[in-house]
Amino acid sequence: MVNRTRVAREVERRSDALASKLRGRLGIREERKLEQIERIAVACGLTLLLEWAIEKNSLECTREPCMADPVLMFYSSSKPNMSLKLFVFKLFKYLNCSLSVFTTALVLMDRLVKKGNHYRLNEYNVHRIFLATSLISCKLLDDKQKPLKLFAMVGGISPTELCALEKVCLETLEYDLYVNPAVYALYERRLRASVQPQNSLEMLRRRRSRKFDN
Repeated sequence: MVNRTRVAREVERRSDALASKLRGRLGIREERKLEQIERIAVACGLTLLLEWAIEKNSLECTREPCMADPVLMFYSSSKPNMSLKLFVFKLFKYLNCSLSVFTTALVLMDRLVKKGNHYRLNEYNVHRIFLATSLISCKLLDDKQKPLKLFAMVGGISPTELCALEKVCLETLEYDLYVNPAVYALYERRLRASVQPQNSLEMLRRRRSRKFDN
């Protein structure tokens, strides 16, 4: 005769194991969801900061730097068809770099603007400058390196052109790539303060609703 107590214990053990497994899966899903919300928030904050910088420089910027100045290669012949917001979200989605990479890229971009002549951000150069500083930052920080071709494809330029942009950035920065932890923390706070996570979640819901409506 089967021992009912033993059977009950075995059923209870298996139930506990299944419940523990389910809790683990739900925890991972919840963690991934929160991570996605955080990435969206940082992407929104980054877009807002870049747009603010462009608007601030709109009256001072010129699209005609000296022909001998290497900064000229960062300028598009016309305004990019892709909006800055879409461009930033595209980088976040397809490059899948850590958030620290994009924060450091913003630091390097500001440093580049301060050091180089005619490096004021505008609609003609912001895409390429941020793409180049993101590439440099990724090489510095991420353990798993992304192929150069991937950066070029996502950025919409050739690998050769991206290599040239990277070289100009490094030379202008005089290979000064160290970011002080206090400076990094300051930029991180600026990014997070510019947009709230709950607003990013609401933005995601609106984007999904528009997608389903269409």
